Amino acid sequence: HTTMDVASSQYKDVLPDEPTLEEAEDDQQVLDDMKKARDVAVSYYEYNNMSDWTLHTDKNGVVLYTRPYEGSDIMMIKVTTEINVPAVEGLKFLRDGDNWISFNETIDSYKDLKKIDISNKYTYLLGKSLFIVSARDAVQFESEIELEDDSYIRVLMGIKDDRFSRESDSAVELDVNIHCYHFEPIDDNKCKVTKIIHASPGGSIPSSTVNWLVGANHDQFVKLKEVLEK
Repeated sequence: HTTMDVASSQYKDVLPDEPTLEEAEDDQQVLDDMKKARDVAVSYYEYNNMSDWTLHTDKNGVVLYTRPYEGSDIMMIKVTTEINVPAVEGLKFLRDGDNWISFNETIDSYKDLKKIDISNKYTYLLGKSLFIVSARDAVQFESEIELEDDSYIRVLMGIKDDRFSRESDSAVELDVNIHCYHFEPIDDNKCKVTKIIHASPGGSIPSSTVNWLVGANHDQFVKLKEVLEK
């Protein structure tokens, strides 16, 4: 199962034209990754509009929902809030790996591997080991997409690519099916932020344990809101 399986053409109207080889710095692999990220953005809309989301947590101005994910025992997560910053400022905040660490305490390090341009890059994420659970890591392609409605989607896409090596010998590789942040302007100084994610941590962690920990996504959004509104 891939996110492209649920991509619906009706949502492509809000996306810009497909990326070109010139925009990908004449690198076909980069262009392929940019196109895949665009497909993931389409899937974000498809998932966001599904009717089977179940409320999990609603407090501190942040709402978290879950739904089943096809072919997996691990729940898909949607978390949303309103933040008193312009949408573009929220988007820019996520360009810096150090900023991710400021609101997500499970991240040990987050570094750029290769920048294509201001909107597209390859990164490496290493999580912390917790108790008896070993660390998780991922090589990612990240792409910012400006939509026709003046909102922005940041796609984070796990990749397996010979050009980039995972830097930890002991970490278990994350399997990320979809991971998107959507920044929608409410007015000049306020935006709605929505994250949709489904990921498998790999290894031997039971799915019941993973599902029990979904509330951490709520707490991270509370912290993100606090950091951005400082």
